[in-house]
Order: sequence, then C-alpha cells, then structure tokens
Amino acid sequence: MSYDILLKKDKYKQFHLKGNPFVKTSAEAMTEEEILETLVFTAEDESIATNIDIVLSGGGATLSLVGDYGTGKSVRAVAIADTFKKHEGIVFLCKVPSGDPSRYARALFESVCPEALSLELPVEDKDFIFEIRDYYKNLTIKNLELNSHKAGKDLANVFLVLSRNNYSTCFIIDEFEELVSAGNEKEIREAFTLTREYLSRVHGLKKHMTVICSSPKSWQMVKEVHPAVISRIMAEIEFEDLDNDTAVDLVGKRLKIYREGNPPDYLFPFTREVVEKANEVAYNNPRYLLVILRSTLEAALKRTTSQRIELKDLDTGIRLARGKLSTSILKRLREELTTRELDIFLKICEKFDGGPVFASQLAESLDIDQGNISRYLNKLSKVGYLNQNREGQKVLFEAKELYKVVFAKKKVIKLEPQENKNEK
Repeated sequence: MSYDILLKKDKYKQFHLKGNPFVKTSAEAMTEEEILETLVFTAEDESIATNIDIVLSGGGATLSLVGDYGTGKSVRAVAIADTFKKHEGIVFLCKVPSGDPSRYARALFESVCPEALSLELPVEDKDFIFEIRDYYKNLTIKNLELNSHKAGKDLANVFLVLSRNNYSTCFIIDEFEELVSAGNEKEIREAFTLTREYLSRVHGLKKHMTVICSSPKSWQMVKEVHPAVISRIMAEIEFEDLDNDTAVDLVGKRLKIYREGNPPDYLFPFTREVVEKANEVAYNNPRYLLVILRSTLEAALKRTTSQRIELKDLDTGIRLARGKLSTSILKRLREELTTRELDIFLKICEKFDGGPVFASQLAESLDIDQGNISRYLNKLSKVGYLNQNREGQKVLFEAKELYKVVFAKKKVIKLEPQENKNEK
C-alpha cells in the first residue's frame, strides 16, 4: 500500500495548474522571488517607494509599517530589502524577541554588528563596532543592567560610522509588537526609550533608512506611553483592508506562478464573484483570504463536474480551513482583547451561534452585571468584531461573518450574490 491514491499532483492539471498556489500564506514560508512576484502595489507602496528614493538620493528616512496580522508588513519588508540590495545598499533585519529590554538590545546589536564588521572599514571603526558588539552580546549573560539611553546612542553610532564611510543602509525592525506582548510597563518604557534614543540620533542621517513593523495595537501603545518615539517617525504607513480589485490581482499573480497550459482566463478556475466573496468572508485580510482559497481549491479537486470553482466549493473550503483560521485569528484576538473580552466574544460565537444576541441574554448566561457586559460589547463593536443593530429600544449584537464561520461551528456562508461593498 502507498499514498499514490491520495496524491493530487496530477489533479491540478484540470485547472491548468501544477500545484496549489495558496499553500504558502506567510512571508516566512515564501522565497524572496515568490514574494516579489506576487506583491500587488497599492498607495501604501507608493509612499514606501517615495522614502526609498529619498535615501538612495543621499537623504534619510524613518518609516513605520502598521497593520494587522497577515496584512503584508513582512512582505513589504522583503521588498524594501530587495530594492536596497539592488542599489548596492546594506540591509540589516532584526526580529524583535519577547522578553526584557536587555534581550531586545542584544537582538538589535546582533542584527547589525556582525554584518557591519564584514564591510570594508578603517581599523579604528571596526574596533569600535567590535567593542560594542562584545558588550551587548554579554549583556544578558553577565546580568548587566541595561542603560537604555546609552544603548540607543551606541546603536545609532554604528550607523553613523557606516554613513561616514559612504554606505547606504536600511535597518528593518520587524515584529515590534513583541515588546508590548511580553514585558511589564517598566520594561516596555525602557525598550521604547532605547528606540527613541536611536531614532533621535539617526534622524536625517544621510543614506540611512529605519523601518519599524508593528501591529496597530502596539503602535497605539507607543503613542500613549512614549509619544516621543512617534515624533521621530517621518512616515507612518498604515495598511488598509484588502479591496476587491487588489484581492483579484493577488489571486491572479498567485495563479500565474503555478500556471501551466492555456487557461480560458487569468483567474481560472476561480471567478471574480468567488474571489470577492472569499475576500468578504476573510474580512479583507490577505492571509485569511489565501488560507480560504487554499482549502477551496482542495475541495474542488474532489469533484468531477464543472471545472470552475463555485460558491459551494468556497463554502466547503471555508469549513475545511476553520482550524487554520481559528489559530491565526485567536492569536490576533489575544493581542487586542483582554481575557474577559475574549471570553465574551467567544461565548457569542459558540453558544449563541454568532448572534444576534441582546446584552441581557449574555449577562444572564455569563452571570455578569448588565452594565459591565454593555461596556464590553461596546468595546468589541468599536474595535470591529461585532455589529450593532437596534430592535426597538434594545440593541442586538452580532459577530461579523468571518468569526461566525470560524467559531460558530455550524455556520456556513451565505451563497446568494450580494452587492459589492468592498470596492474603493
């Protein structure tokens, strides 16, 4: 017995594909070439390109890329890095670790110093960078107390050295939200102070760009706890929801990579209607969209009728994708909501099938005072997880369709065509 009977490689040929184009849903899983081939440029990318132009022309820039999980921050970081490399720039990447500020400092210097030491520099400059690297490498090992102001200054001085030696540099600080998720308030302030000190000293530094990638919640916390950090950012670029035209372009580019033969059209076997419906259910999030389409294509392989993907395939695909979607969405929910808010939201989805439900029903079910439950529900509505509809003097609360599909186990999508609400 072998697994040959279960293999699907040849089945993709009916769709003029050599495999499933939606298997890789994150930047980490894709090659640099794949990322660049599937990137759909938007207004946000125009802003990024403008700032890259400034740096490559001899100026300096600091950017923040702000967006929810799966909206393309890491993809843009790869594209920025590729552009700098093509123009003989030096790129440094730091993925922020969770933990105390000392670990953050060590990660920053370990992301910069080894590469800097490999460059052609005067002996005294190399000695300076080596000493700095050695100090911060041993920071946590020797349990030394971090001086956030000194660390920020030292980090900036490394780039001052590289600028003085006429190198074009780009420093990408990814997953900035890890600073907020793991530390207490004092540790968070220390990490923000280090960041502010660094940004202050590289502000306008010739031929240097800093890019900070963060979730909206963490970036809002920076604004509240340490607004001085924000004042050093020259361009805040926030990624908006994926509109239908961009979603169709993204799907088309994905299909093109895996294409073989001569399909009837560039979206085959999908239709615009199916892609738009999938984007609607995915709450306009690129990663959720890809997860849904991956399972939808797998579902379509199991039938032998029409070659076109139909809405009923999408329905099946969404149900098959629930496990992967729930993992991704719960990660985001835990970042944005308190434990009590999350419990209430999941109760609406699981016990009340996503709603609609009155606050009084939830208060009774959870044994929580109705005044308190109303505050929680209003917060969940404000941050975009619930819809509100008035019925007489009372308000009904209902989870948005994506969350119904994922967490209300028996819920399926509405198959009837709907007026397109996502065009911009």
